Amino acid sequence: MSLPVPTPRDSLKTNSNRDNSDAFVDVESSSETAVSGSESCSTSSVSEVVSAFNGAGDAICSRETEASTPRQKEKVVAVKLGLSQRSKLKAAAAPPAVLLNKSEKQAQEFLHHSQTEEALHELIRCTALARLVFGDGHWKLAAAHSNLASAYFKLNDYARQAEYHCDLAKDILLNSQWLLCCSSTAEKGEVLAVLISVYLQLGLAQINLHKHSEAEKNLLKAGKLCADYSQLPSSDQSRGEEFEFSVLHVLGKVCLSLKKTDKAVIHLKKAIDMIEKQGRTAMLVTLNVELAQAEFTIGTEFSKDAGLDQLHKAHKIALKLYGNEGVRVADVAHQLGLAYTNMDNSKSQYAEDWYLAALAIYEKALGKSAVQTILLQDELVKVYIKTGRHEEALETLRQTLLDKMERYGDYSESVADAYKLIGSILLTLGKCLYVEKLVFGDGQKKVLATQKTLQLIKRNSGSGVKQEKFKS
Repeated sequence: MSLPVPTPRDSLKTNSNRDNSDAFVDVESSSETAVSGSESCSTSSVSEVVSAFNGAGDAICSRETEASTPRQKEKVVAVKLGLSQRSKLKAAAAPPAVLLNKSEKQAQEFLHHSQTEEALHELIRCTALARLVFGDGHWKLAAAHSNLASAYFKLNDYARQAEYHCDLAKDILLNSQWLLCCSSTAEKGEVLAVLISVYLQLGLAQINLHKHSEAEKNLLKAGKLCADYSQLPSSDQSRGEEFEFSVLHVLGKVCLSLKKTDKAVIHLKKAIDMIEKQGRTAMLVTLNVELAQAEFTIGTEFSKDAGLDQLHKAHKIALKLYGNEGVRVADVAHQLGLAYTNMDNSKSQYAEDWYLAALAIYEKALGKSAVQTILLQDELVKVYIKTGRHEEALETLRQTLLDKMERYGDYSESVADAYKLIGSILLTLGKCLYVEKLVFGDGQKKVLATQKTLQLIKRNSGSGVKQEKFKS
């Protein structure tokens, strides 16, 4: 007796490595119980199809009472997302194609208004209805999975779910060989667009999951398909350019993560050229900062100078777009400060100037206890220590302690690090005083100045802030 050979869909359903995707397999199997392929749709009456679909929903919803663990209940809730409006289906008794069109429009409306949960509900329903209307192997079902994957990643940053649905869409398109049997060049263009989107979304999800090598392979496939798409007479030129830019941009970031900095620079420069031709100035800020990071990673003097040029260019564009008090301007100024910090000590003054400029904007726009403000002040402390200005370093640490306590809590890692740094600076000054006494004697000017600094620090430093709270 021969055993049945598992299909790609079966292998996806039983893949235990995709923990976050298990719930959505139930949506697939439930809609399959409602209809078995496209033939069932064509032979069943509308009311029978709707009844079967809702019956499957009843079966799934009944699992909620059987779920004993929080994880099981979470899966049941996820499955019910696509069935939340079952009563409307019963009442309307409309054909699945009509319901699919309605759900697609509703999903777009929710996406336009950033209504995340509602959009996901409708997109999950679209995948079930697309199977009812078109059957298991149709490219429009793959498109529904691709749209759902995009929503999971962009709206909720659910990389595992996005990867799962991209894999489903890819299997449908490749196993069914839709590119070979399209009825027209227009349909081939649509299928190619879906496949490009699938590979692109798959690459983005895998970057988030730290699967950078796999992401690079999928993005390179998307790039080759972009060339095929642009050669079709019926292709949408603007859509093709958007695909090409997205692939180049993401490939640049992947190559940077894989330490393939030369390739990263090439991809990012091509992306910048495309955006400049299109006049999309806002994107140039991000792209120039990323290109600068790639140049700094190369590490040569020439590449460091090129990186600084890119950051200054990004800052100039940000000033033009957002004004002197824009947070995006402060972000680029922060990056400039970091760049100068990593150079020799002669550039420390430039680093401090850029940090102070960014700090003024952050404090005014976001507040003193904002994460960006606190992180920037920590960078300032490093500059002060690097240039031997310990009093200023300790004064800055003292000022930020209360802000860190407010943001992270009294017993947080950030507060602990601040106290350790204060102790480290005091220890360094103590050693400095000891050496100076040995070299110059007790009454020398340098020795007296160091002693005075230590006394001031001990009297005024932040180590006394809320001291009673740390007594055991």
